[in-house]
Amino acid sequence: MKADSTTEKQVLDTIESWLTAYGRRDVNQLVSLYLAEEDPAEAPTVTILGSEQNERFVGFHDVRERLMYDLRQFERASLGLRWSIVQVPTSTRGSEQPPQVAWVAAEVSGSMMIHGRTMPMAGRWTVVLERRGEQWKISHSHFSFPTDHRDLAGHREASVRGRFV
Repeated sequence: MKADSTTEKQVLDTIESWLTAYGRRDVNQLVSLYLAEEDPAEAPTVTILGSEQNERFVGFHDVRERLMYDLRQFERASLGLRWSIVQVPTSTRGSEQPPQVAWVAAEVSGSMMIHGRTMPMAGRWTVVLERRGEQWKISHSHFSFPTDHRDLAGHREASVRGRFV
């Protein structure tokens, strides 16, 4: 079900913080938004999936390495949400307790400077977050680039597997 307005604001604040930190290439801020493994011996608690065959990252270390790799691919970025919806389990309806998990489906657009050239960017992003105290932490995300993203970005550029042509 759709999240209440307080939960929606808190979750979207986390998402906006991620977009800002990504655009600034601030890996420390980015990783602070992810759910850290409390016990390294337990199963990994954080995952990222991309649209390429080899884009599966499991565990905090792999996620950090992936983010560091991503940030080396561009000089700067300006990204924002075009559309989003925040949902929570229906079991939280009518509960006195706030939801402990939420998921976001979103469309992201903006631009990235790559090799001195500004290029439009658009994609779809699914994020699962867990509440830790008063903070929301990302436990899973999946980002994909539509083969033809002109409808998302409002322009006629096209991408092939996330690489602009």
